[in-house]
This record gives sequence, C-alpha cells and structure tokens, in this order.
Amino acid sequence: MAPLIAALVPTLIFGSIQAWQTTQGNDSNKRSADAASAGEQREKQKDAEEKETAAGRPVSITMGSPDYLAVNYAIPGRTYDLGDLAKRTDSFGDWLTKNKARPISLYAIRFTIRALRDETAIIQNFKLRDRDCPNEVATSVEEVINRPRTFAGTLVYPPPIGGSGEDIKRTVIGFEVSQYDEAARSLWSGYPKPGKVSGGKPTEIMFGKRFTERPVVLNKKDARTFDVFFAAKLDCTFSLEVNVTSGNDDLWIPINAGARGESEGSIAAAEEPYDTLVRPKSDGTAMELGNPLREGGVPGLSITADDISPGS
Repeated sequence: MAPLIAALVPTLIFGSIQAWQTTQGNDSNKRSADAASAGEQREKQKDAEEKETAAGRPVSITMGSPDYLAVNYAIPGRTYDLGDLAKRTDSFGDWLTKNKARPISLYAIRFTIRALRDETAIIQNFKLRDRDCPNEVATSVEEVINRPRTFAGTLVYPPPIGGSGEDIKRTVIGFEVSQYDEAARSLWSGYPKPGKVSGGKPTEIMFGKRFTERPVVLNKKDARTFDVFFAAKLDCTFSLEVNVTSGNDDLWIPINAGARGESEGSIAAAEEPYDTLVRPKSDGTAMELGNPLREGGVPGLSITADDISPGS
C-alpha cells in the first residue's frame, strides 16, 4: 500500500498544479478581456463626447465677477423699507432685485470663453440686441427739459464689496449703449477713471477701435477672459451676443448682460436730485437712510470715442 500511495502523490500534486495554472490562466484571460472592454468603452465615450462637442457649440462661456463693480444704483420709486439690510448686508443683491434697481450710468460684466473643438474658434464680434432707450429722440427743447425722470426715486450707495481679486489677462471692451452706434470697442486705458461728486469730476471712459478690427483666435482648450463695460446717459435695456465662427459654423451666442447675472442688461441715467437715499452705515455692516439733498449725488459721465489715434 505504501508504494502505491508514494506513486500517487506526484500525480496528485501535478494535477493540482495544473488545475491551479488553468484557473489562473482563466482569471488572467478574464482580466485581459475586462481591460479590453473597459478600453473600448472609454474610446466609445470619447468618440461620443467628441461628436457631441462637434454637434454643439464650439465654445463654452463661464460668467465671472468683474473688478469694476457698479458704483451707484437707482430705484424708480421712493424706498424706506430696508428689511434685513438694516441689520446686515448679505441680502443686498436680493434687495436690489426686489426693488428693480439699476446701475447708474456705467457697470461691467466678466466672462471667459473657452474653445472646445479641434477646429480653431474665432471670436469675431459682440453686439447688443433688443436695445431699448425710451425718450432717446427729442423733437423739441421742451421734451428735453420735461424728459420723464423714471429712476429718480432712490439713490443707493452700495456697501463695501470686494472685486474678484483675480490677476488674469483679459480683453477690455465696452458699449456706449445710449448711442445708435452700438459697436463693441476697446477701452483706451483699459478701465474707466472713476469720478467724484465733490468737485464735479465726471467718470471718464474712452472708447477706441471697434472689436471687429482685432478678433480673438482660440485653439482647442484656449480661453480668453473679457471685461465688458456698458455706459449710457439714458435709461436703457438690452441683451448681449457674441459672434463665434468655427469650421462651417457662424453662430451668435447669448451672454448674460445684467449687473447681477440677469440675462437682460439694464442701466439708468444719472438724475439730480433723488427723492430718497440708501447708504451703508459708517462701519459698513448694514444700511441706513440718508439725506439725498445733503449727501446724495452721482458723478457725471464723460464718454469719448477715438478710433483714429494709434494704439486706440
């Protein structure tokens, strides 16, 4: 019996090893098949994403927060109800929206455009649509004098609000909304020069060449940030679009133009005097009512367009 068992041991061991090797081989083949399947799935997903990108817009647009914020706001009617603003300022934006406030004379928005396709994307132009500035055409001196003062109800000085703090390269352009010539133009000095009520110093904004003279070219994954200013001496509403070409596509894409992220942009003409004033408290932690005749006032707006001088 002992010799028989001795003879069977090598056979049993060999068979066990062979079975183990077969199992390992099957597992290895399965892992290889799973890896191949996963690779195929990734390739299919990549192809689907590329087809979706090719079928959709050639660029993405991401809104940001500009360094230049609206200095003053105007509300059509008299406002005495500050709500939570009497205690804190974190609801300031909601309060402005509730009271249909508009920036006075000038404000800016910021957004970043990123190319998505393999084909080059060219930002050709920007334009205003649905521009509406009531009472912009006066047929007599009387009409000028008696122009409705739609946004003379309440002047609002905003609480201290920091800008984006981003130190990034950006293209700065603007529109003179209250003019028939609604072309997007470069800004001479990059940004407006804020004015002061005391001394009667106006806010200065100088427009240069039309944007169409210097379109922006983006390769895939390239991005460009824009600060766009809207200046007006009238009450106006409008929307904003960007013209992008890529391959066979020639698209006009809408961009939110409102000072607080709304799709529609709006701006109010400067008025004097205002009926009521809302201002920050001395410590900046809340808002309070002020005297519009003694404290209220906004700087004028000086707009110059020069597309002839070199460097404009």
